[in-house]
Amino acid sequence: MAANTLKEVLADRFEREQPKLLGLPEVRFDTSGYETRKVPVDPYSDVRGNRNSVPDNLVDQTVHIRSGLNGSLRIYDQQETMVAKHLLKDGRNRWVRQQGHHKMLHDAVHMETRDLSRYENLE
Repeated sequence: MAANTLKEVLADRFEREQPKLLGLPEVRFDTSGYETRKVPVDPYSDVRGNRNSVPDNLVDQTVHIRSGLNGSLRIYDQQETMVAKHLLKDGRNRWVRQQGHHKMLHDAVHMETRDLSRYENLE
């Protein structure tokens, strides 16, 4: 067996050190990219040229964005609670919306409805 730069057989060194080695942690190390962003008024966060929805109660607050190697995009609030999960989109200028993110905006918009029966007799 070849020797390493310590002029020692690797298998012998490993055998000697193995009892002192620690096991791997139960939780995998998070290798995702990390960014912080302030949520704009619209409330979508721009990631890699695409717009991803954020809950509207986080407008003007800072969020933490983690983009994983598996194509996942996770958004966390200041308390490190995950508030959104999207898939990263290829290309640019795409919009990704998660249902329920714009509830306050939806509830605030009131559509007027009126009786259209008077138009039925128009020719």
